[in-house]
This record gives sequence, structure tokens and C-alpha cells, in this order.
Amino acid sequence: MTAFTVMSLDVWGNQRDGYEVNDQYDAGTIEVQEPWDQEDIFRVLKAEGYFKRRIQRRSVEIEVQDDDVVLVNDRQGRPVYTVWRKP
Repeated sequence: MTAFTVMSLDVWGNQRDGYEVNDQYDAGTIEVQEPWDQEDIFRVLKAEGYFKRRIQRRSVEIEVQDDDVVLVNDRQGRPVYTVWRKP
């Protein structure tokens, strides 16, 4: 299992002009089975209550920037979470 820190993002802006992260808060830790991919990250975030039950995978954009950093955006492109591998 790989442990990830989940940071909840406080953002300013809008879809037209873009978003800027104002602050971030430690929202907890998730554990994902190796090897992991975007679907695994979404499934664990949802199972752990970071998303409401009605949220479906197609309404969330997940971008892996490194093997360590994952950006999670809502359907409008607003950053919601940053997830990174714990050292």
C-alpha cells in the first residue's frame, strides 16, 4: 500500500478567468494499492468520503504530474484536492 496526503484547496477565481489556490488544508491520508492509477485514486477518495456518493468518475478530472503528485479538479476545472505520496 502507498500512503498519500490529501490537501483540500481553497481557490479563488472562475472557469472563464482561471483559478488560483488561496490556501490548502490537510484533509487526511489515503492508502492506495500498488501499482495505482487515476481510477484507483478516485475510487479511494470516494470510498473515504472525499466525494459525495452521487459523484461519478466522469465529473472529476485527475491529472498525475509525477509519480508523487495528483491534482483533482471538478467538472468546471476548479482545483479541489492535491494528493501526494507520503515520504
